[in-house]
Parts: sequence; C-alpha cells; structure tokens
Amino acid sequence: MKHCKHCNVDVNDTKDYCPLCFNRLEGERDERPALYLERENNNRGRKNSHILRNIFLFLAICTLIVCTFVDYQTGWSRWSVIVDFSILYVWILVAHTIISRRSAFEKIFFQLIGLTCLLLSVAFVGGEGNWFIPYVLPSVMLATTTVLVFILMISKERNLYVSGFFIIFLLLAVVSVVMVFAGFSAPFTLLNNINIMYSGLAALGTLLFGFKIIKADLEKKFHLG
Repeated sequence: MKHCKHCNVDVNDTKDYCPLCFNRLEGERDERPALYLERENNNRGRKNSHILRNIFLFLAICTLIVCTFVDYQTGWSRWSVIVDFSILYVWILVAHTIISRRSAFEKIFFQLIGLTCLLLSVAFVGGEGNWFIPYVLPSVMLATTTVLVFILMISKERNLYVSGFFIIFLLLAVVSVVMVFAGFSAPFTLLNNINIMYSGLAALGTLLFGFKIIKADLEKKFHLG
C-alpha cells in the first residue's frame, strides 16, 4: 500500500504516481494488478517539463557565471547584478509559474519575491534607492493585493485560496506598517499608507466572508478542535 503525501490518500496499486495529482507515491511497491488505467500522456508531459526545467536551469547558471565573471574582469560596475536577478525572475516565471503545477498562492508568492528582488537589484546598482521603498515597493504590493482580490472574486476554486491569500494580505499590510513607523518611507508615505488600508481591508473582508474556511484550515493545520 502506497501513500500520497500531497492528497493524503492511500493508493493500492502498482504505479509509482498518484492517480489524482500525479506526484510520486511513498511506500513499498504493490505487485497486484493495477486498479486504474495508465496515464502515458501525463507521464510524458511531466518528463518533458522536467527536461525543459533542467535545460533552462543549466543555461541560467551558465549565463550567471559568465556575466558575473565578465563584470568582475572589466572593473565590477555591478551591471551583472541586474542580469543575475533578471534571470532569477525569469526562472521563477517559467519554472514556478508557467510550467508548474503549484497552487495560485505559491505562484503569486514566488512572483512577488522575484519581482521585489529584481527591483532591489536595480536600486542597488543605480546607487539611489530612495525611490524603492516610498514608491516601488508599495506599488508592487498594491498590484499584488488587487490580483489576489480578483482571483478570490472570479475563481471557482476560491475556497482553496482563502487562507493563503488572507496571510498574504496581512503580511503586505504589516510590511507597509513597518516601513512607515520605522521611517524608511519618509518623507513620502502616501502609497504605503494606502497599502496599509487596502491590504488591511482585503484581509478583513477575507476573514469575514471566509471565516469558516480559515478556521477549518487552522484546525487541520495545528490539529485543533
């Protein structure tokens, strides 16, 4: 009997992958006849995605090394930092968003982290980072909140995203609160203040309309109740 940790189900079959999510199963192989049909197309698609991901990763690493080496040999003007983070962002876009089977929560989270790192690298190379915290960072967070709100409004699988999006809304609001009260966004605090209100209201709305879902997820996660 094998077990799928992603679906939390036991699979009584000879296959090495779950018939629901197609991830690899854990446990000993069962030699009894198969209980469900082969899914060669799914296997082939997973193998192709894995090969493409490895090819892209190899090319990305080679490009990172070459650009950093050339920049270092030509006086270290730090232009390679932007290139490196741009490649990192493209890697996240391709491997963790386009060809990935990850949830919407994970995809948006990785996109937010990747885009923030890319913009930080631009600020680092430019030497003038005064525009990043007051203008760029809150704008990215406002855009992220807007995208998440639209997903919750139009997605038929919104129940799967409620808890994760609620956490993101809270984190985005907390980041702006820290930026404002620590003085990092001075003297222009308008966008961070707007983000505090916007993300805070999004979190409040998610909590009010999805309270039962969030409560059930917390009880399941921490084994409460």
